[in-house]
Amino acid sequence: MGIAGGAAGAAADSAYDGLTHGNSLDSQRQTYVYQLVDQTSGDTLKYGITSEANPYSRYSANEYDSMNATMQILGAYPTRLMGRVEELRLNGNYVIQNGSFPPLTFRW
Repeated sequence: MGIAGGAAGAAADSAYDGLTHGNSLDSQRQTYVYQLVDQTSGDTLKYGITSEANPYSRYSANEYDSMNATMQILGAYPTRLMGRVEELRLNGNYVIQNGSFPPLTFRW
């Protein structure tokens, strides 16, 4: 690559390091941990995280209606990683108490 190519590559790497995807656990954006709750039964439907400035906008009004759900903000964390750790803790406790994940939890 040569000296010029190496310098250009280093500059590109440096620029890339400044760009972190919002869903990356390296993201430094404030992250909210939320719970979706069934409006009729009060049961937990899902624990999740979002870095939206307005966390309630994570879902549209139609999505809330179709899920029959409301969102409760459980906490705000300074980084995505800290929010994700809390989301995992909440889901783990739910599994221990109920034998499975909340019904709207995404499964790989």
